[in-house]
Amino acid sequence: MIRFKIFLWLVFLFFANNSFAQNEKNALQNTITKTIFMKSTWQNLLDTAQTKKKMILVQCTAEWCLPCKQMEKYTFTDAAFAQYAATNLLCYKLDASGFDDINLLNEWKVEKYPTILFINVKGKEIKRLVGFQSAKNLIAEAEKILHPKKNILPQKILPAKGVKK
Repeated sequence: MIRFKIFLWLVFLFFANNSFAQNEKNALQNTITKTIFMKSTWQNLLDTAQTKKKMILVQCTAEWCLPCKQMEKYTFTDAAFAQYAATNLLCYKLDASGFDDINLLNEWKVEKYPTILFINVKGKEIKRLVGFQSAKNLIAEAEKILHPKKNILPQKILPAKGVKK
């Protein structure tokens, strides 16, 4: 009987510990996500982008969108992405679930979720990505825009016509 009680206590402690660890992980993910995305009006964000000379990454999301939730959980909580975004981007979230962001979503003709928009300091769309994006892919796409000369692959040099090798 005592062994059984000890066993039950061990099982209880195991599940309680796992539950606590999961709650801590979720809290950390929420903190990172909230830190990355700016809470501001669109005009203030544009002013900040012009002042800091930073590109804007807009996450177009919806509460009912499963890939959007996966991006929240995996992409935007990735440490490498969080560091990259803090250094190179201003991040902004538009939610199609409510009415607050509907004008901007309509202006950019966002019809599928998730959609990631890269916006320049003048408020013009530079690039659009639709569907789930990994942190690695978002960093790569941002780098292509921010540093286009680094992404040019050397072309094979062909001999001039009439020249023999």
